[in-house]
Amino acid sequence: MAAIKFELSADKARKDSTCPIVLRVAVFGKRFRLATGIYCLPSDFAPDGGKSGAQWLKAGIYRDYGNQSLQQYFSLASLALIRLTSMHDKAGLPVTSLREEFLRLLRSDSGGDALLLDTLMKFIEGKSPRTREIYLSTVAKLRKYLPTDIPLERVDRAWLERFQRAELAYTGVNSVAIHLRNIRAAFNFAIDEGLTQSYPFRHFQIKREVKPARALGIEQLVELIRIEPEPYQRIYRDLFLLSLYLIGINPTDLLHLKAENLVRGRIRYNRQKTGTFYNVKVEPEAAALLKSLRGEQWLLSPLDTWQYKNFLHACNKGLRLIGPLERVGRGGRKIHHPIYPRLTMYCARYTWATLAAQLDVPDATISAALGHEHLNRTTAVYVNFEQRKIDEANRRVLDFINVHL
Repeated sequence: MAAIKFELSADKARKDSTCPIVLRVAVFGKRFRLATGIYCLPSDFAPDGGKSGAQWLKAGIYRDYGNQSLQQYFSLASLALIRLTSMHDKAGLPVTSLREEFLRLLRSDSGGDALLLDTLMKFIEGKSPRTREIYLSTVAKLRKYLPTDIPLERVDRAWLERFQRAELAYTGVNSVAIHLRNIRAAFNFAIDEGLTQSYPFRHFQIKREVKPARALGIEQLVELIRIEPEPYQRIYRDLFLLSLYLIGINPTDLLHLKAENLVRGRIRYNRQKTGTFYNVKVEPEAAALLKSLRGEQWLLSPLDTWQYKNFLHACNKGLRLIGPLERVGRGGRKIHHPIYPRLTMYCARYTWATLAAQLDVPDATISAALGHEHLNRTTAVYVNFEQRKIDEANRRVLDFINVHL
């Protein structure tokens, strides 16, 4: 007798108590199991194994999406089983060979050659470590939902909408948008490589949420400069100001600068995220901080002793606590009154742009200073932004800050 059934593998529970759902296959008197890549709590798995209405998951935040994925997998597995049972010459194969044959039929029934996860992995080959990390987070997310890798042709608008709804049930709009943009990038890559003609994003809108402005006002910035932070916070405050003085350089680019990036009073570097070349004049305010923060292996000292991620986490945590401090009780417990509880290193970039806009620096100059595409691609090639304009804009921002000190 040939049969397939989903069951919970309780003996392989993860630390969060979730267990893998596996497909049990019985064919030609032999049995084997296949991983689906979907996990759930034992209490969320239907006692009857989903026999009633294909509802294998009866609860949990992934219930709807999980049931849809399992139903899709079950349909493909049923076709593969029918085809396998018709191949009577396979009856004498050992169980490992039957399993491989079943998987081959399962993949062929799914249709299409280019697979979603496989395409994502090919797309990120040669990318920078940080970019790879972002895309790998999407790969990990998809592996939680997909029973098996699926052809690009099966990712249609309805599929994207289901994925978006499932993610929005427990995470933010912009976090979901990152994964959808990564999937879209994989499709653009696949089209360029001739792997598919399918493009499900043509009539699909990726939802976005406008966040509150993360720029410091001039009063908050002046208070940040004037205040005497706790000793451990001083380096965090100084790095924030250095980023601001260098036209909002991103923390990863700032902390990974080498001595050779400082050439004749200018910081020259390629942004890690985009590869855009920057050439920033080191004004006296920035030069003083570069001197005090000088490192040995790096231009700045933090990464001489820290891992980047650990330092950035500590830095942002310290920045958010900067402000008036009082001690209460016999033990002198610290009570913080932060100037800006949402302050992070990245706020320096927003702050520079906001101050430049307040000074009526042209939008095109601000965009050029930040490395954005300030004009459409057709006209941009005809405009050569002089570095002098960017230097002057930065000097105006710093003078504006100094006037208020």
